[in-house]
Amino acid sequence: MAVKKNLPSAIRRLDLGAVEHKLALRLTEPVAKMCVLGLRRFYTLCRENPRKSLAPSHMIDWAWHEHILMTKKYASDCQTVFGGFLHHQPELEPNASSRRGYARTSKLYFARFGEAMPGEEARNSRKRKGIRHGTCKSCKTCGTGPCKS
Repeated sequence: MAVKKNLPSAIRRLDLGAVEHKLALRLTEPVAKMCVLGLRRFYTLCRENPRKSLAPSHMIDWAWHEHILMTKKYASDCQTVFGGFLHHQPELEPNASSRRGYARTSKLYFARFGEAMPGEEARNSRKRKGIRHGTCKSCKTCGTGPCKS
């Protein structure tokens, strides 16, 4: 499959300015923009693969959470893009199913857009360094954004 960076028009037209603004309050503006672009691309994958269980990177998930918090807009956007509600089912702890969903999403994302999901490079870097998210002394250590600690 050839890399296609273009997005479906329904996804391109989504007004996610408020999502980006909310993210930019705690991240830098360029990182917020990257998260929102990743979310649009994730929505594209969900639309193109409706029967597959997909799981985004943590940076895309931040944007998704901000979108979901705008409940009426999110429901309306889902209806427009997917023809129904796109449910979010976070796992408290990673399990085999969620790891498969993440791996599937990572592979589809790279094949479709020609690059890794936002945050995926840092995730792989943390793994190589043996750092678990939320355990470092500062977010500059792993470069992935706000830590849980």
